[in-house]
Amino acid sequence: MCAANYGVVHLGSAHVPPDLNAPCPTCPYFLPTRADVKTPVGIPANLTCGVRLLGDRKVSWIRRRDLHVLTTGNFTYTTDKRFRALHLPGSPFWSLQIHTPTVEDSGVYECQVSTQPKISRRFRLRVVVPMAAITGTREIFMKAGSDINITCVVKGAIRGAPVTWYHVLPRPSRRESVVIRGDDETEVINEGGRGGVQLVTDKNGGNSWLLVNRATWKDAGNYTCAPAHAMPDSVSVHVLDG
Repeated sequence: MCAANYGVVHLGSAHVPPDLNAPCPTCPYFLPTRADVKTPVGIPANLTCGVRLLGDRKVSWIRRRDLHVLTTGNFTYTTDKRFRALHLPGSPFWSLQIHTPTVEDSGVYECQVSTQPKISRRFRLRVVVPMAAITGTREIFMKAGSDINITCVVKGAIRGAPVTWYHVLPRPSRRESVVIRGDDETEVINEGGRGGVQLVTDKNGGNSWLLVNRATWKDAGNYTCAPAHAMPDSVSVHVLDG
């Protein structure tokens, strides 16, 4: 039987290696793995619990909100196929994987070891909806020949996720000889276009900047910042003659 001081561990804490002078130097103890995990919706998330001196004891993952046992050892006890146990033979790490997490999966999960009394460590999972936010107003009015400068701040996206910019081209004025029928035309700015367009994306922070030099009426229209795995955001640009 393990000593009582190897009891419940608070969220974010972990046991230290056992002291040979402690009452139970052979009892299991937790390794300091990450206890607060944030992931975008739909991106697989792993909660990893490290346990030393496990012996023949079992590691179980429990969802705290309903006390449902999700996994024990290598076995999964839930009918929700998005959850599964991950463990390599000989490894001290036992992971609970949620394959396509939703916002409803957010909450506290507990890694429990079948000692007497049981010891446990709690983990918090936060599933967020990533979204883009273009700074400034929803509409931009500017004179022809000015520069268009749009900043897109991406919140909650995974690091390194690509950002795609779209431009809905405006319909030509009556003085133009070209007539567009049906829906407005959309172009992907990342794939090129006219000269004088610069696009910079911070792969670490995820933010993106679009600069169009010496704008004409053809550069007016709707601009959309669309990061991968995130909700897009748009702004309308009006280029005025004179």
